[in-house]
Amino acid sequence: MKKKLALLFCMLSCILMLAGCSLVKENENFDKKTLESQTDEFVASWFSADFQGTIDAYKDQMDETTLAQYQEFAALKERYVNVTEKVGTTFTITQESATVNETWKCENGEKVVISLTFDETGAIQVDETGMYTMKFDEYKTMGQKMQKAGLNTIMCMAIVFAVLIFISLLIRCFGFLSIFEKKSAD
Repeated sequence: MKKKLALLFCMLSCILMLAGCSLVKENENFDKKTLESQTDEFVASWFSADFQGTIDAYKDQMDETTLAQYQEFAALKERYVNVTEKVGTTFTITQESATVNETWKCENGEKVVISLTFDETGAIQVDETGMYTMKFDEYKTMGQKMQKAGLNTIMCMAIVFAVLIFISLLIRCFGFLSIFEKKSAD
């Protein structure tokens, strides 16, 4: 009888724990449509900004970190020219933050993935320097990703086999050490 009661108690506690998992309240600031529209507006304003003009006008007043960030932004804007068409959007949403990854097609034909992170209030996160936490990544097809993964696999296997060959040579040298020990003992 005790075993049956213990089993029943375990089953009930498991059911209650699973039911409690669904009680996690979602953050109402992370509406996907709102996040996507905010990201679209941010991307449009970012590509309309004149970073090189800002650098030229305020270079003497900027500290090194801010100047480096503006130079990086100017280089990114020069590389990706203007975005013309949004290809897709993905979301990563947790209780504390949300990240929106948008893939955009540029005038020069390249694709870029722009990632923008929002804090728990639904505002765009800023770093310690006051700049927005955004990230530009070059879009890679599945074939390009698999090619890189294959090269990494081959390189790692080559390193492993090189280390194994080195270890086998080292073990073989131990045989010669015993010969030298016998000669020195004589």
